[in-house]
Amino acid sequence: MQDPHSSPKLPSSSEPPVWPELGAATARPASNGWHWLVDAFGFFKADIGIWIAMSLIYVILMAVISSVPLLSMIAPILAPVFSGGLMMACRRQDVEGKLVFNDLFAGFQQKAGPLSLLGLIFLGLYFLWAVIVGLMGGGAFLQMGGMHAGQDPLVTLQGLGFVVVIGLLLLVPILMAQWFAPGLVALHDVAPWAACKLSLNACFKNSVPFLVFGCVVFPAAMLATLPAMLGWLILLPVLIASVYTSYKDVFQLNNPR
Repeated sequence: MQDPHSSPKLPSSSEPPVWPELGAATARPASNGWHWLVDAFGFFKADIGIWIAMSLIYVILMAVISSVPLLSMIAPILAPVFSGGLMMACRRQDVEGKLVFNDLFAGFQQKAGPLSLLGLIFLGLYFLWAVIVGLMGGGAFLQMGGMHAGQDPLVTLQGLGFVVVIGLLLLVPILMAQWFAPGLVALHDVAPWAACKLSLNACFKNSVPFLVFGCVVFPAAMLATLPAMLGWLILLPVLIASVYTSYKDVFQLNNPR
């Protein structure tokens, strides 16, 4: 009889292992924001070479696609497809103990339709965000252009600062909806729009651990940038894996049986 607490030996195939039924998102302790990164570094350390190669190819492909005029329009749509594949890669490494480079493209092979639709949703959300911020910024610039002689420039600068703050605040829920959504679609077959809402709710419940997470990542990103950005060879894979480790923790998922 198989030990119920052990991970099964799964056959090597392009089909990732299946999770148990998805549970509700739970609020985790503040310290878990740090543990997500520690666990993610464990993933990276176990397959350093493949993680670096996978991350570099992902960045290069997205950079090339974004730089080609006709292809740049579909880059935001393809991003969740790659993200879904990376989540599948993390899952395989977690369950089978190995990272498979080809899983970077698993999203295209298995979930291309729903993940692409997810990309379209986020493209629409970012477009709406840009329109709102642009209108607010345009109003501030019109105010600047129409200010009369002797008007305090500080007033106009405060107006522009207000626009920046509001823009950042409006961006936060979009980022929250985006954090878990590719994993929910790729790993649990959640419908794209429902995945956005579930991700938003899960991130909102875990605002405190995500704050801890951000307080660690921000200085780490600054340090990673200093030595000719070489530190990103480590930080980027860790950040990718941290999406998976936070996903498992927030949704309280054990390895599939």
